Amino acid sequence: MENSHRRRPRSGTRLRATCLALLGAASIATPLIASPANAVSAPARLALSATSTFVAYSGSSFSGDSEGIQGCGLHTISYHGSYKWYANGQSGHLFNNSTGSGVPHTRLASDDNAESGSGFAWGSILIVC
Repeated sequence: MENSHRRRPRSGTRLRATCLALLGAASIATPLIASPANAVSAPARLALSATSTFVAYSGSSFSGDSEGIQGCGLHTISYHGSYKWYANGQSGHLFNNSTGSGVPHTRLASDDNAESGSGFAWGSILIVC
Protein backbone atom coordinates (compact mmCIF):
# COMPACT_ATOMS: atom_id res chain seq x y z
CA MET A 1 0.00 0.00 0.00
CA GLU A 2 1.36 3.41 -1.02
CA ASN A 3 1.57 6.21 1.46
CA SER A 4 0.01 9.17 -0.35
CA HIS A 5 0.53 11.55 2.54
CA ARG A 6 3.68 13.56 2.64
CA ARG A 7 5.03 14.28 6.01
CA ARG A 8 4.85 18.01 6.79
CA PRO A 9 7.84 19.64 8.43
CA ARG A 10 7.30 20.33 12.09
CA SER A 11 6.54 23.97 12.88
CA GLY A 12 9.55 24.10 15.20
CA THR A 13 11.80 23.30 12.26
CA ARG A 14 10.30 26.12 10.20
CA LEU A 15 10.60 28.51 13.15
CA ARG A 16 14.24 27.51 13.69
CA ALA A 17 15.02 28.06 9.99
CA THR A 18 13.31 31.47 10.05
CA CYS A 19 15.27 32.55 13.17
CA LEU A 20 18.56 31.44 11.64
CA ALA A 21 17.75 33.33 8.43
CA LEU A 22 16.95 36.50 10.38
CA LEU A 23 20.14 36.21 12.45
CA GLY A 24 22.16 35.77 9.26
CA ALA A 25 20.53 38.83 7.69
CA ALA A 26 21.23 40.90 10.81
CA SER A 27 24.90 39.92 10.85
CA ILE A 28 25.27 40.81 7.17
CA ALA A 29 23.63 44.21 7.71
CA THR A 30 25.71 45.01 10.80
CA PRO A 31 29.18 46.49 10.13
CA LEU A 32 32.14 44.84 11.83
CA ILE A 33 34.65 46.82 13.85
CA ALA A 34 38.13 46.92 12.33
CA SER A 35 40.66 44.90 14.30
CA PRO A 36 44.25 43.68 13.93
CA ALA A 37 44.79 40.87 11.41
CA ASN A 38 45.20 38.08 13.99
CA ALA A 39 42.44 39.21 16.35
CA VAL A 40 39.10 37.47 16.50
CA SER A 41 36.29 40.01 16.54
CA ALA A 42 32.91 39.50 18.13
CA PRO A 43 29.85 40.38 16.07
CA ALA A 44 28.82 44.02 16.42
CA ARG A 45 25.72 44.72 18.49
CA LEU A 46 22.53 45.64 16.71
CA ALA A 47 21.80 49.37 16.87
CA LEU A 48 18.37 48.63 18.36
CA SER A 49 19.91 47.82 21.74
CA ALA A 50 21.82 51.10 22.12
CA THR A 51 20.48 53.90 24.28
CA SER A 52 21.02 57.62 23.95
CA THR A 53 24.60 58.58 24.81
CA PHE A 54 26.07 61.54 26.71
CA VAL A 55 29.75 62.17 26.02
CA ALA A 56 31.50 64.47 28.50
CA TYR A 57 34.93 65.98 27.71
CA SER A 58 37.51 67.31 30.15
CA GLY A 59 38.38 70.29 27.92
CA SER A 60 36.43 72.89 26.04
CA SER A 61 35.57 72.41 22.35
CA PHE A 62 35.33 68.61 22.81
CA SER A 63 39.00 68.19 23.71
CA GLY A 64 40.93 66.25 26.33
CA ASP A 65 39.80 63.07 28.00
CA SER A 66 36.24 61.91 27.44
CA GLU A 67 33.72 59.59 29.02
CA GLY A 68 30.79 58.05 27.18
CA ILE A 69 27.70 57.52 29.31
CA GLN A 70 24.89 55.29 28.10
CA GLY A 71 22.37 52.87 29.53
CA CYS A 72 19.21 53.45 31.50
CA GLY A 73 19.46 54.97 34.96
CA LEU A 74 21.47 57.50 36.92
CA HIS A 75 25.14 58.17 36.08
CA THR A 76 27.72 60.48 37.66
CA ILE A 77 29.43 62.86 35.22
CA SER A 78 33.22 63.02 35.73
CA TYR A 79 34.23 65.65 33.14
CA HIS A 80 32.73 69.12 32.77
CA GLY A 81 34.61 70.87 29.93
CA SER A 82 32.12 70.28 27.08
CA TYR A 83 29.56 67.67 26.01
CA LYS A 84 27.73 65.99 23.14
CA TRP A 85 24.32 64.28 23.37
CA TYR A 86 23.43 61.59 20.84
CA ALA A 87 19.67 60.99 21.08
CA ASN A 88 18.47 57.47 20.35
CA GLY A 89 14.96 57.35 21.82
CA GLN A 90 15.68 58.10 25.49
CA SER A 91 15.71 61.53 27.13
CA GLY A 92 18.40 62.73 29.54
CA HIS A 93 17.66 64.63 32.75
CA LEU A 94 20.67 66.58 34.05
CA PHE A 95 21.10 67.45 37.72
CA ASN A 96 23.45 69.91 39.42
CA ASN A 97 24.37 67.22 41.97
CA SER A 98 25.79 63.71 41.76
CA THR A 99 22.79 62.06 43.46
CA GLY A 100 20.08 62.96 40.95
CA SER A 101 17.95 64.47 43.70
CA GLY A 102 15.56 67.34 43.21
CA VAL A 103 14.27 68.76 39.98
CA PRO A 104 16.42 68.30 36.84
CA HIS A 105 18.23 71.48 35.78
CA THR A 106 18.09 70.59 32.07
CA ARG A 107 16.36 67.97 29.95
CA LEU A 108 17.87 66.61 26.75
CA ALA A 109 15.35 65.45 24.13
CA SER A 110 14.96 61.81 23.14
CA ASP A 111 14.93 62.66 19.43
CA ASP A 112 17.31 65.61 19.05
CA ASN A 113 21.11 65.64 19.37
CA ALA A 114 22.70 68.47 21.36
CA GLU A 115 26.15 69.76 22.21
CA SER A 116 28.03 72.56 23.91
CA GLY A 117 31.70 73.35 23.51
CA SER A 118 31.90 75.18 26.84
CA GLY A 119 31.84 74.05 30.46
CA PHE A 120 28.82 72.99 32.50
CA ALA A 121 28.08 72.24 36.16
CA TRP A 122 25.84 69.15 35.94
CA GLY A 123 26.95 66.42 38.31
CA SER A 124 24.75 63.57 37.07
CA ILE A 125 22.48 62.45 34.25
CA LEU A 126 19.43 60.22 34.40
CA ILE A 127 18.84 58.42 31.10
CA VAL A 128 15.12 57.71 31.09
CA CYS A 129 14.06 54.42 29.46
